[in-house]
Amino acid sequence: MKCGLQILLLSFSISCVHLPAAAEEQLVLRGAIEKQNGPVFVLKTHYGAQAKFTLGVSSQLVAVEPGSFEIIKPGTMLRVVESASGSRGLSELQVLSQAVQKAVQSRSGGLLWSDSSNIGIVSDVSSSADGYRISIKDGSHERSILAPTRTPVVMFDHGKTADVNVGTAVVAADGKKKPEGLVEIDLLIYGRDGAVPNL
Repeated sequence: MKCGLQILLLSFSISCVHLPAAAEEQLVLRGAIEKQNGPVFVLKTHYGAQAKFTLGVSSQLVAVEPGSFEIIKPGTMLRVVESASGSRGLSELQVLSQAVQKAVQSRSGGLLWSDSSNIGIVSDVSSSADGYRISIKDGSHERSILAPTRTPVVMFDHGKTADVNVGTAVVAADGKKKPEGLVEIDLLIYGRDGAVPNL
């Protein structure tokens, strides 16, 4: 049974989910790549601590890159990130390409995108003097949001290992503890062109 998302462990920015006894504990690491030693990445967390991880044979890489309102169209899968300030404003709009939708749904979607009510399929987009009116449908539920033109838009698309270098901001998910303090990662979401994954 899943519980206790966003639990701070050993001063690392690590989230955990408790699964059935037969399954391994799943970890999520957040921070920036400090250095790379062959297949081993050294991550510096937001709290200044270090964590070492490596990619698995079948690891999924997802790149987050700057986008624009032009990529938000009917049929687009969209995640609406609301402001944490409590002002009911929008922090970011995240467009998920078809290439990564299955990764979100079948891998760490339940962990990273726990606020699933903010994810849906765009049914209509229109512009006005105040911004963009976007209708989003999730099953039988549909809602409309008004996004000011200044709202950041990013695209989640298929990534590649060569993009991940020193200084790259990452969210390393579906981690399993390995010997020698390593964590093997099954899903790596990283920023491209200066973008930072907002998860």
